[in-house]
Amino acid sequence: MGKKKKQDKKKLEKKLEKKPENKLQDKKKQEKKPEKKLQDRKKQEKKQEKKSEKKLQDIKAEKKLSEMEQAYREEAQIISRDQESPEVQEAESDLLSLKDAEAAAIFRALGDEIRMQILDLLQERELCGSELLQSVDIVQSTLSHHMKTLTESGIVKWRKEGKKTYYSIQSEIWNKVISYIRKWS
Repeated sequence: MGKKKKQDKKKLEKKLEKKPENKLQDKKKQEKKPEKKLQDRKKQEKKQEKKSEKKLQDIKAEKKLSEMEQAYREEAQIISRDQESPEVQEAESDLLSLKDAEAAAIFRALGDEIRMQILDLLQERELCGSELLQSVDIVQSTLSHHMKTLTESGIVKWRKEGKKTYYSIQSEIWNKVISYIRKWS
């Protein structure tokens, strides 16, 4: 029995020696779990923030679009009272005289939320690219793409002054487009 007791005692000592190490490892794992949970929570919060920002931008865009539609309807009512005016007839004939490709480019340019925001800003005054970047909150390459689409459609014109490029609305074409839209609204 003496040998068995000694063996049991040695086994018990080994178990006791291993337990503190296991406890340390368990503690380290438990310490890492809250950090990981915190990181995961932060990631989820960032995703939620981005979704919220996108929803807010969509709501603002819809509101702006509905305001513009309302303004167009009001102006259309005024124009419809005087349908025989030479200005309306001229605008309609000018837009209808555009080639299909030109008309398609114009309406394609109007078919994007960002480009509509840009046009809204340019209605107020001429702006350079950096001012548009700050106002619309997009990256430079995206702005370049949108400005290319708008200039190729003829709605926007540009000019270089030093290193800066200034953009403004091509009023003749813009007025034709607005008149055409008013006719059908």
